[in-house]
Amino acid sequence: ADKHDDVAAVTAQYALTADELALLPELRARAAAGGVDVARYSTKRLVQFLAGKKWNLDKAVATLIAFDALDREIHVLDAPLDLLVPELETGKLRFARSVDGGPAALHFRPALQIPKQYPPQQTVRILILSVFSVLEDSPSLRNGIVIVGDFTGYSWANFCLEDQRFFIETLQHRVPARIEGMFIVQPPWWIRTVMALISPFVRPKLRARMARLTQEELLGRLPAAQIPQRLGGTHEQQVDDMLAHFRAVCAQHPVKASTQ
Repeated sequence: ADKHDDVAAVTAQYALTADELALLPELRARAAAGGVDVARYSTKRLVQFLAGKKWNLDKAVATLIAFDALDREIHVLDAPLDLLVPELETGKLRFARSVDGGPAALHFRPALQIPKQYPPQQTVRILILSVFSVLEDSPSLRNGIVIVGDFTGYSWANFCLEDQRFFIETLQHRVPARIEGMFIVQPPWWIRTVMALISPFVRPKLRARMARLTQEELLGRLPAAQIPQRLGGTHEQQVDDMLAHFRAVCAQHPVKASTQ
């Protein structure tokens, strides 16, 4: 083991139980049988896949295999991070880590998502790195993530069904994101049409956790420290802060896959 794979440190960080730790060898074995080069994944990252699927081994294995295939395709963990800077500077996606032991928050501004402006694979890379960044916190690992979509200024010009499907299916099937809520804030009156179009890709459990909120209602659901200033909160995140978190995530994967 190296500095990226300190089992004792990970156990302490996430307060892992003996039963939770006992799942790691089988996760490694089954993922390897599914074609994953498990040497690429630190103990911390494997724990995140298990916790993200509520310690369901079958689901964790399937998610890890799906993520590994995507990573080999779009190089989530080893492509230069500088490539992400122009898209990060649009402000379309930000994250807020856990406050007072609650879930983390991912903030997305669909009005800033312009189809074909950036490759959807790049947007997904930002999304995945943001998820891994918030999972560094033990409360986020245990209590999940809330996704907040600020639909202010959203129009049909921002909508691409193929991209939306890619984003949703990645969140549900390829990353260890335990989504505890999806808040749609200040949507246009025709949002029902959008929801009907994407509904076939959304699991019933996640669909039940969706809620349309006003700005005032959002302030009653999340701490102000997790809500952007434009929505009445106090949270602001700079691109340099996001990149620092992304570098820390990628540093946990110093071993390249044996086959590319």
